[in-house]
Parts: sequence; structure tokens; C-alpha cells
Amino acid sequence: MILFARNLGHSWILHSRELILRTALKGLKAKLVIDVGCADGGYLPLLSTYLNTPLVIGVDVSQKELRLSKLYETCPNSAYAQADVTALPFSTSTFDIIFSKDLLHHLSYPSKALKEFRRVLKSNGTMVIIEADRDNPLMRMYIGHGHNHYTLKQLSALMERTELNGFRVEQVTAYPHHFLFWSGKPMELIWDLYIMIFLSFCYGFPSVATYLVKLVSSTTPYSYNIILWKRKH
Repeated sequence: MILFARNLGHSWILHSRELILRTALKGLKAKLVIDVGCADGGYLPLLSTYLNTPLVIGVDVSQKELRLSKLYETCPNSAYAQADVTALPFSTSTFDIIFSKDLLHHLSYPSKALKEFRRVLKSNGTMVIIEADRDNPLMRMYIGHGHNHYTLKQLSALMERTELNGFRVEQVTAYPHHFLFWSGKPMELIWDLYIMIFLSFCYGFPSVATYLVKLVSSTTPYSYNIILWKRKH
């Protein structure tokens, strides 16, 4: 069911991911990249393409998601590791880019994860943190389903508490593809039905889907906050 739903809306999801990455990775280059909290691995092929990197490593604590990555997306120059994101199995100063999307709001100790990101990041390397914006009305629907999103102010405060000062903020609106939260609430059931119909339409008519995503994006506030922090030493 999960594979069916994800593949059904592949063109729509791919468009959203590319839109986010065009903003987040603009001007960046890397030889070795890690996607922390990579889940199904859907971003690894795009990271490889956008950064023209010889190796992208995906890390997630869930063995189930890592198994799914082999079915859902493939990237020839990728590798995967199961690990706790607060204790990564890599040496200090290993990676040129640390990429993490929609991970921090799931963690009990996000500051500990950020400190671990800094440890494995090379000097002059870049940390790219992407989190959904709590102030976006579409994102509010998922609060309470393990998606306790940050406002930009909260996310910035988290970076400062972890002594990751001097970061740069970018914002982008990319229609979220969280769906299938069958909680039993009537409004959410209606929303899930709408999402499935819309995904089906996008799968059949990708060019029209791109237009619709742009149309929706133009009428909603920023949905993702991007934090870019460069390690200087």
C-alpha cells in the first residue's frame, strides 16, 4: 500500500523535491554527502545529480525504511547505513555536505543530533537542514501525527542553542506530500481521499500536475525553511 501510494504520485513528489533542492543546494559542490534520516532514500538520486558527487550515503534508524529504499529508488553511487543519528558511525570531519530533511522535529534531543552533524562535517563543509514550517496552514494538519513542526523562529533558536551561529536562511513553498494519516477524523479522511485522487491525476498527467503544484504554491505561505550553516574550522 505504501509503495503503491508513493509510486502513484511520483511525478508530483519529484517536482516538490527538485524545487526544494534547487533552493537548498544552489552553488554547493561536494565529493562526499550524507543524507541523515534518509527514510526511503528518495533524495539520494537527486543529491547525486545536483551535487555531481561520487558518493551519497543514506543513514536512517529504521531498517524497514532502508529496505524500502531498495524498492522505491535506486542510485548507483549510493550506500546505506542503519544508525542512530545522534551517534553516527563515521570519523570526525568526513563529509562535505550534511543533508537532513524533516528529521529534527521527530527527535527527542535534536541539539544532540546537530552536534553530531557538526562533528562529522569537514572544515568548510555545509550543513543543510530543511524543516517544514509550522506556520503553513497545510503543515498544521499533521501536528499530532509525529510531525510537531518548528516555526522559523523555533528552528533558528535551536541552531543558536547548539552554537551553530552565522547560519543562512532560505524559504521555499513546495506542496507537502504527507498523506495517508488514517486517524478516523472526518476532515482528515476527506483530505486523504482528496490527496489520493490528486496523486492519481498527477501520475497520469505530469505536465498538468507541475502547473497545479505551481498554482497551489503561489497561493500558500512558505512551507519549508532551509538552514545553511558552514563550518569554518
